[in-house]
Order: sequence, then C-alpha cells, then structure tokens
Amino acid sequence: MNTPVTAKLHIMKHALLSSVAIVTLALAGCAVGPNYKRPTTETPAHYKAEALGSWKEGQPGDHVPKGDWWNIFGDETLNDLQGRATGANQELKAAIARVEQACATARVARSELLPTLNADSSYTRQRFSPNQVPGFGDLTANNYRGALDLSYEIDLWGRVRRGFESARADAQASLAAFHNVLLTLHADVAQNYFALRALDAEISTVTSTVGLRKEQVQLVRSRFDAGIGNQLDKRAGHSSWRKSLDVQIRHGIRRWRHKMESRAAENSRRSAVGFAGAPARCF
Repeated sequence: MNTPVTAKLHIMKHALLSSVAIVTLALAGCAVGPNYKRPTTETPAHYKAEALGSWKEGQPGDHVPKGDWWNIFGDETLNDLQGRATGANQELKAAIARVEQACATARVARSELLPTLNADSSYTRQRFSPNQVPGFGDLTANNYRGALDLSYEIDLWGRVRRGFESARADAQASLAAFHNVLLTLHADVAQNYFALRALDAEISTVTSTVGLRKEQVQLVRSRFDAGIGNQLDKRAGHSSWRKSLDVQIRHGIRRWRHKMESRAAENSRRSAVGFAGAPARCF
C-alpha cells in the first residue's frame, strides 16, 4: 500500500524525468545559427527578348563537367593541345589540390558526428630475485592490461552539424571553382590555337599578295621594255609592290604569330621552339 509520501515521491520523480527530457529536446533543437536559405532576388516576370524566341533563362551549372566540347571542330592538333594542357597546367593542379583539401576537411568534420573509440593494451613481465627482501622466492609475474575508451559528443547545440555543413559547402564551392578553371583553360587553349591558325592564313594571304604584286611589276617592266607601257605604269606597279612589303613589315604579323605561339606553348608547358611545326592548312 502506497503512503502519501511515497506517492508524492513517485510524482516528483516522473516530473523530474519529464523536465529533463523536455530540456534535452529543446537544447537539441537550438542549432547554432539558422538554416541556410538561398537569397531571393526580385526579377521581372517577363522579359522583352522572351517574345523573340532567342531568350533563355540562365541555369548556372558550374559544378557540371562540360566534357570535351572542342572535339566538334575535328582538329587532332587541338585535341592534342587540350590533353597536354590538362595534364601540365599548374593552375589546374592547384585547383585539384584545393578540392582534395576541402574534401578531406569535410570528411574530418563528418567524423565528429560519430563516436570515438580508443583501445590501449600493455604487457609487463617481472621476475623477483630470491635474495630480495622481503623474499618472494624465485617468482615470475606476468601483468596484462587492456583498456577501451568510448566517447561521443552529444551535439545539443548543433555545433558539429553546422561545422560539417560548412565544410561540405566549401568542398562543393572548391569543386565548382575547379570546373571553372578547367573550362577557362580549355577555352584559352582553343582561342590561342584558332588565333594562331588565323595568323597563319593571314601570313599566307600577305605572302601570296606580295608574290602577285611582284609578278605584276615584272609584267609592267616587260611591257615597258617592249615599248608597250609607259614610265607611269612602271612606277605605279613598283610602288604597289613596295607597299605590300611595307604592310607585312608594319603590322608585324609574324611577330604576333610568335607571341600567340608562346602563349599556346605556355598552356601546355611545352617549349615554343618548334611548337607549331609547319603551319596547318585548314584555311
């Protein structure tokens, strides 16, 4: 039979346990900082260009691999340059290292959510001398010791969870930055390569023009020597030929080609000497 005192103690015990449970749940819900929410930006509902059919809503995808988009040009030299640049560019290697570092930090932060188990063991062997005072006789003692330590941080305030969320977001940002560096590198290689080939085409055009002007001068000179032409035509043809030579020298097309050659070689970490070889005949 329960006495009034026993009943009161029973009620107080349940009240205390309920209070502890409520406080624990309340503390567990009090995470450090608010949950992340993507910032909202006020944008118009419609755009003028939308009616033209050429407008498309932007869909950022920095973390999505872009693939080998340059293969569409079907240029084996460009494909080779892209492969060399991907394997040798130091900025890209640094971006990869940053991704690996951020991922390692995220894994360490995630491990804090798990319990920690430490094990320790030792063994000692001791032999007593029969001449020792007090005498234990000729005795050998073996001592074995083992310890197991289990610890776990109850993340009441959400510090560990928030730390892991932050580290994971940093890892995702590092991965997106890596893909941007990779895309920039490939675009730079392609741009330099096509600029190089455009200069090759321009050099070929200028060289051909100089040759045609030279033939024209020879033709006018032959006509003049034969008594068909006049001195004015001879001087005009010679002036046109000299002008074509001046254009080639003044614009320094070959100098620009050497500059683009050096930039393309820098991306792939190759020597600019003999980098391009014979100009490609793709134009």
